[in-house]
Formats: sequence, structure tokens, C-alpha cells
Amino acid sequence: DHGDKRAQFLLGILWQFGRIGPVNFSEARHWFELSAAQSYAPAEGSLGFMDEVGQGGPRNPTSAVAWLEKAVAQGDVLATANLAAILRGGDDGVPRDLPRALTLYRQAADQGYAGAGYWLGVLYETGEGTARDLGQARHWYDWAAARRQPDAEYALGRFYEQGIGVAVNMETAVTWFRKSADQGDPLAQNDLGRLYQYGTGLAQDDVEAATWYGKAAAQHLPEAEVNLGFLYEKGRGVPRDPAKAEALYSDAAAAGNANAAFNLANFYAGSMGTAPDFIKARHWYEVAAAGGLPAALNSLGVMYQIGRGVPADPAKAFELFHSAAEAGDPDGQANLGAAYVKGLGVAQDFKAAVVWFRKAAAQGSPHGQFDLASAYGAGRGIERNEAEAARLMRLAADQGFADAEFWLGMWLQNGQHLPRDEKAATAWFRKAAEHGHVRAAFTLGMHYDQGVGVAADPKEAAHWYAKAAAEGDANAQYGLAALYDAGRGVPQDPARALQLYREAAAQGQPYAMFNLGDIYRQGAGVPRDLAEAYAWWSLAAARHFPPAAQNLNLLRQQMTADEIARGETLARDRGGPPQQ
Repeated sequence: DHGDKRAQFLLGILWQFGRIGPVNFSEARHWFELSAAQSYAPAEGSLGFMDEVGQGGPRNPTSAVAWLEKAVAQGDVLATANLAAILRGGDDGVPRDLPRALTLYRQAADQGYAGAGYWLGVLYETGEGTARDLGQARHWYDWAAARRQPDAEYALGRFYEQGIGVAVNMETAVTWFRKSADQGDPLAQNDLGRLYQYGTGLAQDDVEAATWYGKAAAQHLPEAEVNLGFLYEKGRGVPRDPAKAEALYSDAAAAGNANAAFNLANFYAGSMGTAPDFIKARHWYEVAAAGGLPAALNSLGVMYQIGRGVPADPAKAFELFHSAAEAGDPDGQANLGAAYVKGLGVAQDFKAAVVWFRKAAAQGSPHGQFDLASAYGAGRGIERNEAEAARLMRLAADQGFADAEFWLGMWLQNGQHLPRDEKAATAWFRKAAEHGHVRAAFTLGMHYDQGVGVAADPKEAAHWYAKAAAEGDANAQYGLAALYDAGRGVPQDPARALQLYREAAAQGQPYAMFNLGDIYRQGAGVPRDLAEAYAWWSLAAARHFPPAAQNLNLLRQQMTADEIARGETLARDRGGPPQQ
């Protein structure tokens, strides 16, 4: 109140940061203006800052520059750095002036301001306002990092990890990332988490990865939220928690992160075992696609191809696959090739399919390798080449691509494109089955049932049949029913066998139909019913199952005309499901 300009400035600071009550920008500005009227540089710089960020009123970059110039003229270091920042990027009514920004940063650095040293490093690294000079960039990052400037410490970590102007040195990179992360820099925390997750320069440790991702995610760094969401999705380093993964992806997606939008779309499509919401999935795939993520275009294509969340539209699917493929997405390239093979949304063209399969395979896509292997094996759109087919199928299988594992097993089992090897075939069926391939689970069960490529083991057979049967595989349902019927590998259970025979028969499995006919003919666990037996054997015979046709002829001789008529009606009502 007695006009002390420094006291007026300090009182403005207290109001600006809420140190003597609630934040009050109007009071802060009042005291800064009184101090600035006496040409007190820190107050002039503070007014410039308030105008630049819009504290207490609309943003006014032009006024901000005017105030900052006054403070700079008196050598105020913070004002010098703030003016350099405005001129570095330009602002509304303030043209960009990189040479002046470089000069101002040098002035601030000469006064010992570490943040200015960091920005000098940035300008020399990017070549903005000066010739690109990685040596000078590292010099200024070193200078600022020696003063514990966290952004500079992070930049040095990048340099040593990526070999930018220096030899790659992961130990040094980790040291700088950790220094920066310990000061709370979210980028450094995220990268330290990444190094722990992938075991790069550090012992692999998902718990440590989750810890550092968590620190960065707490500051709402989208990349860290995506990375932490992935760990919650997979249950790595943290308990599996789809709800937390969804929340993290949602926050990052709302901030415009395309990868988060894509992961969120996958979540709503049911990737984590939760109930799918295909409307939301489509929305977030569209957001991710608009954010420049080609994989999202491919996923949208899949939705339109199979009519999931949208009406089926093969032409639209083809268009999306083509856009994804042209943008370099390997799954989009493989799906585009598949559309050409099947003639979905486009005229069938095997040669065009091979072009896109090649592109996908060249990127290491197991989907592309599998499809190209299939083309070589069949001589479809390309000259038949068994060796190349086997090589590509093995490449895809070695990446854990379940379809490739299964078909490599089939080729080995049948001596197709490869020498026959039932033991190796069984090993590949196991890999595919462990990756959720239903036909592989059934085939592995059959191998254990019959002792093909492995010692016969009815208990193991029942285990794998049950996995495939639970997914609705009719052949596995029949195989498991037969085990329950005979009490092999499982306790004998005629009721369970009957249920499984019915499930398999309802899908047209002729062996199950035949056994059901025999059960009803004998009255084994059910009332004897020759009409039911007649119906099931009729359906099996219609599927070219000779024993059923033979039994049917014998059965007719034991039946009345009414029983035969009822049997024919039952068979007709069951519709003759397609042959398996």
C-alpha cells in the first residue's frame, strides 16, 4: 500500500497461486499492474504470462508480447524464456520468429535458466531456426540435464536409446530416463515402463512396467494409459481387470489417441470376454480410423463383411479392406486378398488375391503367410509350389497362427506338401488346440482316441473332445458321446451320451444319427421306439452312411405300416440337416 513495487509483485503472486485465500486473478492483476507501473520486470513478465494463457480474462498474445518485451529489456530471465516460447510457435496476431526465439533462448541460458537450455537442444535437434546440429543439441541437453531439467534428461535418454548423434547405450539411456521419471516426467515414466515391459536394457518385469505406466497414467498421458490398459487387459503385472482397461482406454481415446480408440473398440467387440456392444465398437473403430489407424479400417471391414453391428455389405467391406491395405495394414491386405478369392464385394480374381497376400506376407503377417501358402499349395492364382507352400505355412505356424498350426498338422498327417509324419502332426494339432482352434481340438482328441501319432489315452481324448464339443463341434460331440457310452476315459453315463448324440445329430452328424437309431431300436436308456430308430437311420442314410441304409432295410421288416409312416414323418420334420 506504500508503493513498494516488489511487495506489490509478491502480493500479486500470492493471489495468483491462492496462497492467501482462493485464487483471484483480478486481485493478482491489480497488484502486478501497480508494480509494473514502476517498471518492475518480474511484474511485467507476470502480466505477459497472464495475457498469454488467459488468466483473469481472454487470451491476448499481442498484449502478452508487449509486456514480455518490457521485462526482457530489463533482463528478466523468465520473461525472456516465455517470449521465446511464443515466438517459437507463433500465436494469434504474433508471427512465428524462430531466429529471434533462438537468440532469446541463448540469452536465458546465458543467465543459467535450464529450461532455455532444453529448448535450445530441441531447436538444434529439429533444425528449427538454425541448421540441424545433433552435437549442439546434445551439448544443450547435457547442459540443462546437469541442472536437473527433466525434459532434457528425458531427451538424453532418447538419444542414447535410439543412437541419435551418439552410440546406442541402453545403460546410459535407462539412467537418464530414470532421472527424469523420478522428477515426475510422464514421458520418461512411460518409456521406463516400456523398457521394463519388453526387457530392453532392463530385466523384464511387468510389475515394474505397471508401476511406471501407472505414474504416467495418473498424469493422463494417453500413451501410458494405453500401455497400462493393455497390462490390465492381459493380467500382466497387475490382476486382470477389463473394467480398468476400459476406463484407461476411454480416457486416452477421449484425448484423441487413435490406439486407445482402437483398443476400446476391440473391448466393445468382446475381445476381453465381456458382453459385446457392436454399436459402440463400430463408433470407436470409426474414431480410430479417422485418427489415421489403418487397422481400424480393416476391423470395420470385418464388421461389414459379416454383418456385425451393421447390415452385411460385402461391397462396403471390400472398400474398407482396400483402404486399409493401401495404407499398409497387413491384416487389411490379407482380408482384401481373401475377398478376391471368395468374390465378396468384387469379382473373383485369384491373381489379384495373390498380389495382396504377398504384400501381407512380406510384412511378416501370419494371416498373409497362411493365405499365400494356401495359394501355392492349391496352385490358385500362382504356379503350384509345394516347397514354398510348406515354408510359408511353417512361418505362419511359428508365429502361433492357429489356422496355420492346424493345416500344417493336416499336411503332415496326410503327407500333403510334406512327408507324412503323424507324430509331428499331433504336436501341431496340440499347439492349434491350445490356441483355441476348435477343429484342432477335435482332431487332437481323435488322435488320443485312436492312438494316432501318440499313445492312445481315452482320458486325454475326452478332454480335447469336450473343449471342441463346448464350441458346438458336431464331430467332437459324437466322439465324446461315444466315450460316455462306453465308459472310456470318463465314467459311463448313458444319459450324457444320449444328450451329446442328440446335439451332434441335430447338426447332421451321421454317426451320431446312426447311434441314436440303435439306442431307440434297443430301448437302451430310453423307451424302445422303432419309429424314432427309423427316423434317425433314414437321416443317416440320406447322408450316404451305408450301415444306416442296411439297418433301415432290416428294420422295415419289423415295423408296422403306422410305425413306418410315423418314422418318415419324424425324419421329414427334422429337415435333413446338411451333410457334415
